[in-house]
Amino acid sequence: MTSAVHGQQGYGTNGQGPQSAEELMASVHSVDDFIGLLVKRDGRPVAESEIFSPYTTPDGKRVISGGGVMATPDDCSPRNMTVRLPLNYTDTQVVYYPECTMVQRCGGCCPVQFLTCEPLYKEQMVYNVLKARYLFPGSINLRWEGMESVTVERHLSCRAVCSLRETDCNAKQRYIPQQCKCQCRSIQQCYHNQRWDSNSCACVCLEVQQCCPNEDDRSCRLIFDNESCSCTLKSSIEGAANFSREELRQWELERFSSTIADNSVVPDSSTTTTTTTTTQATTTTSAASNDPCLHITCPRNFSKRLNSSGRCVCQLNPNRIPRRRRDIRRK
Repeated sequence: MTSAVHGQQGYGTNGQGPQSAEELMASVHSVDDFIGLLVKRDGRPVAESEIFSPYTTPDGKRVISGGGVMATPDDCSPRNMTVRLPLNYTDTQVVYYPECTMVQRCGGCCPVQFLTCEPLYKEQMVYNVLKARYLFPGSINLRWEGMESVTVERHLSCRAVCSLRETDCNAKQRYIPQQCKCQCRSIQQCYHNQRWDSNSCACVCLEVQQCCPNEDDRSCRLIFDNESCSCTLKSSIEGAANFSREELRQWELERFSSTIADNSVVPDSSTTTTTTTTTQATTTTSAASNDPCLHITCPRNFSKRLNSSGRCVCQLNPNRIPRRRRDIRRK
């Protein structure tokens, strides 16, 4: 039974006609078709005599001017291929012959890489194979059990279709079947240290830095920011993207040294504390412990402040914001 494959159309068959050389390549099926698309640097078409000599080889192949034989194209078309037959191997004592056969299947190359060769029309062929069984281990004979019928698909004609599907495009892209590609719905202008990535439809950094000497070091609070393309702090810092990598690392070193110094302080056991002093110290300590900014150390040119949620953060002083970023914020 013959059937046609429905669904995706062949490339360049939308009725609008090819619009570019890339689309025209889909209809190239011979060397002459390809030469018909060629032009010189001055725009004049390339003649066949400029590529090939007037002579041919004994088997009819063209000879390139200056020597050499032209490769024969192998376009998308049906050809004999080895196919393993769909046999039932659940019973290990049963054997079949043959296990493979030659069937017409689509193969060959498509004119451009983003096309794939698929069947346009196909039919189901029924083949018979011999079936037998082992008598016993080591036996030199097989017990005949008759013929087994199997169904194999045969391709009658082929076509070059787009290998890309609409489901391959992400939410930021739209599918263009005529050009067989996913195109970004909008394109942004990137900064000098970024480039436009057509796959993610976003600006990406030209260079990704390693902010921490050891990526497994959880005490390092630096992280690479893909928006500013620089090292910034993981938390508690606002505006840190405007700091250089060296400044941030210096702040990490100062914070680490300060932490060691605080932990090394030993209280003086000779100090005498009265009841009044103890009450005052307790009151002072209780008030200080409620200060969210008590244990926050900000880097140079940063100042402490409470955000809307009452959390202490370090905010970059306005005079430290680069002119380019201030202009962007005003826009």
